[in-house]
Amino acid sequence: MSKAGVVSPEMPAMSLLPVLTDGRSHAVVIVGAERRILGLITQTDLLAAAGRLQTADTALSAA
Repeated sequence: MSKAGVVSPEMPAMSLLPVLTDGRSHAVVIVGAERRILGLITQTDLLAAAGRLQTADTALSAA
């Protein structure tokens, strides 16, 4: 089992795609000031969001 990565809340979510699809990491922990845990983004969360963005882009292109 690998350790989860740690990112700041300012990091763009889609920039995590390579990390979460490399076959080793399945989640990253979002930490704020004083290293307080703010949340967690999983591979499934990010892939679902990417799918929604692609669907929205396709719909806008067709309009």
